[in-house]
Amino acid sequence: MTLSTGMIPVVLVASQQDLIWGKIVPSGLAALTTVLVALNQLERPHERWVLYRRYHRLVSAEEKKYRFGVKPYADEDRDARLGRRVAELEIKLQAEWEGLIPGRGEIASISQGA
Repeated sequence: MTLSTGMIPVVLVASQQDLIWGKIVPSGLAALTTVLVALNQLERPHERWVLYRRYHRLVSAEEKKYRFGVKPYADEDRDARLGRRVAELEIKLQAEWEGLIPGRGEIASISQGA
């Protein structure tokens, strides 16, 4: 996005009076930038990254509790308990991730605004 936006004035200055470099290429770069911005709004990469990092840390904390025999992993069924807990976290992660997937309404509103 930054590269295509930054290239527009460079192409305009370098083009002089050429139709292709003076109008068509900058218009194409502007359109490309618009599409990239819209896709970035739909994808929400930062939100997904934050979500995955949070769950990674939660699983790490469970692993440490398990390794050192801290409650709730201090008894004999600690392997099964860890398996259940990690499975629960996976299901919660999936449910939250699905909330980040854009719905039809969001896609329609972004495509109409672009």
